[in-house]
Amino acid sequence: MEPGDAVSEAMLAGWERHQREARGLRPGTIARRRRIVARFTRFTGAHPWHWTPADLDRWLAVLAARGNRTKATLDAYRGAVRQFTGYLLDPAHGWEAVCRERFGTSPAPLLPKRRRGAARERRATEEGNRPMTREEARLFFEDIDDRAGWSLRRAGSIRQESGRSPASGTVPR
Repeated sequence: MEPGDAVSEAMLAGWERHQREARGLRPGTIARRRRIVARFTRFTGAHPWHWTPADLDRWLAVLAARGNRTKATLDAYRGAVRQFTGYLLDPAHGWEAVCRERFGTSPAPLLPKRRRGAARERRATEEGNRPMTREEARLFFEDIDDRAGWSLRRAGSIRQESGRSPASGTVPR
């Protein structure tokens, strides 16, 4: 294995371990994020210490142009790559020093801080993706309470008709 490939693989393994042990994420979430980072790596044909913000923009533009991914999916892809590079840039993990020593360069942030909130703002303004007003929340919870009450009353009457005790689920003697 080439030195660059070995370091990249060690970075991914460390990131996986960090997500599992320090963040307590589920194996499925970790595997999905790793696949996203692997796709981005294949797209760029470069190791993480050579990635640029333009690479990420280009990749997401290509995916968006295909038209088979939602904005939320593209935001999740962007987030996974950003989380990986955030892990690499965290001094606690030492990857910047390793890359500078072995390759003469180090990973760079792929999403400037000023753009990080843009996806969140965009989702909030999309149709149907806004917080409820107090009145809407009140009506929503009243409706849920009514439905739950109806379900409980209905379940109780079915049990009584069948001769079963609602509390125990057994037939009384």
